[in-house]
This record gives sequence, C-alpha cells and structure tokens, in this order.
Amino acid sequence: MLHPRRFSESISKHSLRNGYSQQTLCEVSGYPIFSLHRLGKGAARPPLRVYVSAGVHGDEPAGPLAILKLIEEDLLPHHLELVVVPLVNPTGFASGTRENQAGHDLNRDFRTPQNAESSAVKALIESEAPFDLSLSLHEDWESTGFYMYSISPDSNDRSAREILSAVERQGPLDHSPEIDGSPASGALIDRPADFDIDGRQDWPEAFLLYSKSRHAHYTLETPSSAPIEQRVAQHVAAVLRAIEIHCP
Repeated sequence: MLHPRRFSESISKHSLRNGYSQQTLCEVSGYPIFSLHRLGKGAARPPLRVYVSAGVHGDEPAGPLAILKLIEEDLLPHHLELVVVPLVNPTGFASGTRENQAGHDLNRDFRTPQNAESSAVKALIESEAPFDLSLSLHEDWESTGFYMYSISPDSNDRSAREILSAVERQGPLDHSPEIDGSPASGALIDRPADFDIDGRQDWPEAFLLYSKSRHAHYTLETPSSAPIEQRVAQHVAAVLRAIEIHCP
C-alpha cells in the first residue's frame, strides 16, 4: 500500500502530465492535502462540472487508489470540468485509521469544521460549487458487497440502478435489507430529494455538497473484505458509469 507522501508524488506526476492543475488546500503534519482541477475542452456548451473525493477515512485505501488509476490512465472525459480531492485524510492513511491523527471522524465534520482537513475541503467546495455531479469514494468494513447512497433532486432518478449494474460486473453487491442502520434495496440507500439536511449537525461531505447545489450525488461503498483489486475496479466502474449517465 502506498504511503501518503509517495501517493501524492505519484498522482501529482500523472495529473500534471494529463492536463490537471494542482492546488494545495492545507498541510497536516507535513502532508499536503490538495485538489486537482481540469477545465473541459472541446464542448459546444459550457462544460458540466464533476467533483470527486476519496480518503476521508484513512483505513479505506480503495478510493484513493481508484482515483490514482483514473488519473494515471487518463480515464476521465476531457469535455468535463473536474475537481478532484484524491486524499482528504493523509494522517489516517499513514496510520491505517478511520480517524485523522487527532482522533476525529472527518466525515462528521463538514457542517462546522473543527479540523484543518475538513475545513480546507469545505472551503474548496464552497468556492467551486455548483456541481452537476459529485462522488465520494468510501469503503465499509462490515458490508458483504458494494453498495451506495444516492441523493438526487429528481425523485424518479433511475441512474443509481444503472451504476450498480456496471459495478456488479466487477464484484458482488450487498443485498442486505438494512445497511449501516438504514433501509436498503438492491444495494441502494436512496434519500428523498427533500430530506432534512438541517436536522443533522454532524454533516458528512455528501450533505455539504448537496446543500450548496441540488444535484446528483453518490457515496460509493466497497466491501473492505474484498481484494483491493476488486474494490478499486468497482469504484472505477461506478465513477465512469455515473459520469457517462449524468455528463454525456
């Protein structure tokens, strides 16, 4: 598994080669937290805008590695405007812990941030919103297969099912009727378009993104018990299919 410093060096090299600019958002214990930005080219209209993040939890390496693969192999379409945060929690990544070095779960800290990492990412999201699609890459140590959370202003949105179909070609889905305390159907936890964001104080990144612009957001969860190659492949398949559907 890559150390966060080697990960940053590797993704920086490939991103610059493939047309991304890089912005350092902050540093924590000497580790940079940075975003990648690539403007859309060749579109007849203003490009659609996509946000992708990973590594909010340090013991979930498949997300950052999936982003590395997407950047290294230049798999993301060039006609889109892309904002990517490859590794939100480098101190947790280094120690293999869910929390950052201060012992905080960053994915409960995006409403009124108490940590430098979530504060910096929140500032980025606020400065770059609105987005047409956003994706947060995660893992679940208790799941038996891939599943996802969906938020969309379209109550009839069927896109999540198409994404799950693409993911299932890379590995099994979690068909449990309840996942992480929430009702689930066919590996999908679907929040209504008008769900109560303000009723919760400990916002995950998804809530912040949706509060800034009502758009399709997916939180992708691979099963940590599966081989790392499968988890990366499932994330890559989900990202590419979501973009293909929402940002043709």
